[in-house]
Amino acid sequence: MLKKHGFKFEARDVIGHERYFDEMVQLTHQSKAPCVEIDGTMLVDTSDAEVEAWMREKAYITKKA
Repeated sequence: MLKKHGFKFEARDVIGHERYFDEMVQLTHQSKAPCVEIDGTMLVDTSDAEVEAWMREKAYITKKA
């Protein structure tokens, strides 16, 4: 979804990297993935559709891709 809309992002494999998993747990206080952090807001245990809806609500996305 982020690629579809042309956003640059860093994907982190929290299952394959203990450091990334620990960082996710510290930031979110839970162990469910995926999580997406956008400008300091953490969307936890979320889906592409939920992230896209949030981004539309906050005007990060203004038109259909």
